[in-house]
Amino acid sequence: MPPTTSRTPWRKLLYVKQEYPDNHVDDTFLEELQKNANVRHYEYWSVVLESTIISQHISSIVIFVAIFIYLYFGSLSSHDLITLGTVGTAIGYGFWDWSNTMLMPDSNYQRRKIFKGALLFFLTLLGLTPILKTLTEKTSEDTIWALTVILFLANLAFHDYGSGNRRNIKYPGSLSTNAAIFASVVLASRLKTNLHVFGLMSFAVEWFALFPMLRRQVRSISNRGNLALTIVLFLTATTLFSQISPAIVVIYILGMAFLTFVCPFWLIWIQRYKNILLFNLAPQQPRSSEQRNTPMVLIVPSSYPVQGIYYMLRHPSLFRNIFCPILLTIVWGIGILIFGLAFLLKLQAHALIAAKCPAAVAWIVCIIFVLLEVGVLSILFYLIILPIYQDGLFDRVLKLRGLKHVLHQNDGNDMAKCMRGVHGGLWILLLQIIVLVLTFPVNLVPVLGQIVYFSVNGWILTFGLRFYYDVEIRNLSVNQSRKQAWGRKHDYMAFGAVAVGFEMIPIANILFMWTNIVGSALWVADEIERDMIESQQENSQSLMGQIPHSPVEDAPPEYTPGNNFNLSGLSGQQQYYAPQQQRQQYQNQPQDPFNHQGSSNNPYARQGSPMIPPKNKKHPDLE
Repeated sequence: MPPTTSRTPWRKLLYVKQEYPDNHVDDTFLEELQKNANVRHYEYWSVVLESTIISQHISSIVIFVAIFIYLYFGSLSSHDLITLGTVGTAIGYGFWDWSNTMLMPDSNYQRRKIFKGALLFFLTLLGLTPILKTLTEKTSEDTIWALTVILFLANLAFHDYGSGNRRNIKYPGSLSTNAAIFASVVLASRLKTNLHVFGLMSFAVEWFALFPMLRRQVRSISNRGNLALTIVLFLTATTLFSQISPAIVVIYILGMAFLTFVCPFWLIWIQRYKNILLFNLAPQQPRSSEQRNTPMVLIVPSSYPVQGIYYMLRHPSLFRNIFCPILLTIVWGIGILIFGLAFLLKLQAHALIAAKCPAAVAWIVCIIFVLLEVGVLSILFYLIILPIYQDGLFDRVLKLRGLKHVLHQNDGNDMAKCMRGVHGGLWILLLQIIVLVLTFPVNLVPVLGQIVYFSVNGWILTFGLRFYYDVEIRNLSVNQSRKQAWGRKHDYMAFGAVAVGFEMIPIANILFMWTNIVGSALWVADEIERDMIESQQENSQSLMGQIPHSPVEDAPPEYTPGNNFNLSGLSGQQQYYAPQQQRQQYQNQPQDPFNHQGSSNNPYARQGSPMIPPKNKKHPDLE
């Protein structure tokens, strides 16, 4: 019976030649795998208690709005509000001072300083009351209510919900506080007297600047006190709004119940799908020194209209490309407008009057027709003349980016591409006009309407700006370009929404329509450079895989911060290769590759391209 030979245990070392195939997966490979090792498992009632800080802040906003409504309709006098705020502030400060465990020996001085600051602040507020009352007095009430809602939503979104009484932050949640105070200023302009304005503004400062500090103090001291404060605020908000709108009370109660009880359950329920794997061996694609030194191209489509403006300012030579078309546009627009009003208007009006049409109707109809004719002539000029300059500006930007070779790589019949470009350009222009007209009523919807309007028209605008690149450089058909634009609709909308916003600015849109072209060219240039980098990386990896392998002894090569290594051939003998340029640099230097004391570290052996460490010599890091 032949003797059985036992194999040495497999080790998780890439630089060691082992008697196992390259695709071997050992049973011990996943022994150190950890699943959800650092995941915090929540308890339901602890999450409910943590959610009270959000409930408290929502309740405080509801209470403030209710107090404003009572003050606005005269159900609450300004004297009562000032008295209530002053007494509440005094009680809150007394509790805060008593519970503060960080009292200094000079606490009396601190109290005097606080009282002096409070007195100075309220005297200043009293002096500014007439200005605050008339600050937004001429603004319509619809705008006031909408702006108030937006500001309170900002206050709710940016409020400091951090736990504990963090004394290292002097002014926590300053953006949230400023939004709430600004909302109070906006609401104060709707009140009747200066005393009402002073009462509301002083209460706003106490409620949105000082009261959150007291809530954090209570929360850091006692969970029961925090829960009691939450219940008090909830009952106060419900009681105040029950006299204003029972429907809002029902919505408020349901919202608080959902936030306090349903959302914590939801969080715990979805926690079962959390799957975090921790493993000490992190597989990563090796990168050469050239790849590590190559900057990654970050593409954010919405930033390119702004980049186009900045790029044009940095390259004044581009203004020579747009000076002539801008001058032609202005001259052509003024010329056809004068021609239409001075010649066509009289000719058409007299013709209608001669046809027994009333004079007033004839002149009104002719003015409308003349404006339409001027618009049609402008569109024809835009369609025939301006694309020549637009394409030239696009090419100029690509040349400045060092991509001149891209312009000469396009194959195909130039006449066919030209006809295809004219046909596609006309189709895009007509589509732009139709969509602009159809989506214009959407602007009547506040905020959301403008977003939809800019996004839809922005997609078409971006399609038109990149159409030249698709058709005449990439040699795509109109249908292929359209499919690509629809497949990347989110990127196109992001770019186009900003570009349309710039082109909506009066007078300056003559310049922005050209900077948008520069921005689209920069976008294309970044995409081309990104594709070139990825292609070079793939070619480099494929070439490195063709280097012949040599066996490596049971010791890793030296690595110093100044030397860059390429991992290659891991599917073969698992060895390291150095970049060819650095190998040639050290090839003729008779130095020990494991010499740490020499004047120049040679990480490479003299025997050839692969680094072969000398036999019977251990690496110092492994001893």
